[in-house]
Amino acid sequence: MKEKRTQEEKLTSSLTAFLPYEGEELKLKSSDVFLVSYPRSGNTWTRAIIANILYPHESLEALKDLNVYVPDIYWGEPPTVDPAKARVIKTHRPYPLRHERQDESLYSKVIYLIRHPYNVARSLYHYTSFRNEGLDWDLVLSAMITGNNRWGSWMGNVLSWKALEQEREMLFIRYEDLQEKPVEKIQVIADFLGFPVDFDRATTINENCSIDRMKKMEEKGSIRGKRFEFVRRSGDYRILENDLSEKGKHALWEGCRYCMDMFGYSRDLA
Repeated sequence: MKEKRTQEEKLTSSLTAFLPYEGEELKLKSSDVFLVSYPRSGNTWTRAIIANILYPHESLEALKDLNVYVPDIYWGEPPTVDPAKARVIKTHRPYPLRHERQDESLYSKVIYLIRHPYNVARSLYHYTSFRNEGLDWDLVLSAMITGNNRWGSWMGNVLSWKALEQEREMLFIRYEDLQEKPVEKIQVIADFLGFPVDFDRATTINENCSIDRMKKMEEKGSIRGKRFEFVRRSGDYRILENDLSEKGKHALWEGCRYCMDMFGYSRDLA
């Protein structure tokens, strides 16, 4: 029991390594737009895309600069780049229901980035296990299915925001679609933000946010000194030898099926 608790603490500490105390949260405004996703769903990549959309004349050289342009909800007030523009704020948490003290003016415009839970689990496991030897796959799956973490379950997180779709401005983007049709989806995101871009500009943004470019930005200055491991070597033994098992896929399917069906995610993904 003690060993399991220690591993749970390692998992939590790895995922919260970038977060200060919650008392340092941003002071939210009714004009704020939110970029939401479950951890390891492509949020940092999408932040870079949004920074390029909103600030075309700024040069994003290092990942640490992202918090200036698309701040994290937990990081306190960033420098003001352009007060005339709506602020886009990144968060991983589920919609924050507050009994009898809900501010209905907040969270009125949201981009939700969703990724196939099998690949979220893979990324979550490899990201945390690179920092914690011997991390148990079962703990990662339990965190995603039962929600024993600050972000809740994968499905609970998705549904908490999906429930707002009829009363708020919501844009759901599948990570897989952003990968497959990046220029098209960049234009969709830009239109939603009220800063439309043409095909050529969207193509440039896509090039600015390529995997190679993101890796170079990480090398020039990672967020709070932490490495995100954007590019993994295909020969890494830990990735090759310790992939998501069929049993793990079945557990995720059973625990996430409703949302997987909703967003067109197959049970049979390799």
